[in-house]
Amino acid sequence: MAARMLAHDQDALVEGPTINVNSELGRRAVVQTAAVPWSPSPWIPGINRKFLDRYGNGQFVPSTSVVSFASGVRDPYHAHPHGEEFYVLSGVFTDHTGDYLPGFYVRHPMRWCHAPYVDPQNDDAVLWVKVSQVAEEGEPIIVEDTCDLDLSEWEDAPSTSGRIRRRPLHTSQRTGERVWIELWEPGTENLVTQPAGGEEVFVISGSLLENGVAHPALTWIRNPPDGEGKCWARSAPEGCKLLMKSGHLPMVSKLYEQAKDGSLFSSSVLQYREGERIHGSAHGVDVRRRKRELETPPR
Repeated sequence: MAARMLAHDQDALVEGPTINVNSELGRRAVVQTAAVPWSPSPWIPGINRKFLDRYGNGQFVPSTSVVSFASGVRDPYHAHPHGEEFYVLSGVFTDHTGDYLPGFYVRHPMRWCHAPYVDPQNDDAVLWVKVSQVAEEGEPIIVEDTCDLDLSEWEDAPSTSGRIRRRPLHTSQRTGERVWIELWEPGTENLVTQPAGGEEVFVISGSLLENGVAHPALTWIRNPPDGEGKCWARSAPEGCKLLMKSGHLPMVSKLYEQAKDGSLFSSSVLQYREGERIHGSAHGVDVRRRKRELETPPR
């Protein structure tokens, strides 16, 4: 697919119709990712995307996707003007801060700069990814291993029957955004009241039933803010692991409107002085985590 080159390779705009996938954040959306075809990156061979929501033809316009990075692929050094957030579904994803194995949740702040890659000795890496959906300056870097079930952050959440374990990942008092992981034991049922500001549910593994409708692994659900207070009957006959978000859609909608108004969301690091670029420090996998078998699926 042809691209029009701008001042920086990563800022090429793909020619053709505007990519517009579930960009009306005021509408409910349900996507069974396994049924969505891969869309090859026009910028970097070996990177393929499945769009869950997106507006625009630039590389770092606001979007939610499942992304596959082929073994040996390298993404050139670039900036995330409005941050990024990802969860590793399979493989090992690497940058200057370390290796990220299945089960890692990572959130990077505005002006984050890196050059991620997949080591040629490793298999392809597949990630759930959000880009350009952080609007609050000064957010911390968040790195959490959600497969470590012995950490004190895990708590029991209310359920109608069975058991739900919950682990908070991110909370913003200013924007109202919350991110957390839920583990539903087999046979668990719950009546959930939709929180303010909308919610997203990503089924990492297992299957979730919602009002009798089955959502298999890799299903993504977005419930808009005007559904606040709506009750959802959810159950997991075989158990499931969920990545949950709430309260964020009013803030994210503003970024989508900027994209629709023509904002570029440039990924060029040259737009920032060296002292403005955020790189963090080594915070990837530790020695103990390296010993965990990669074949072990996320729990």
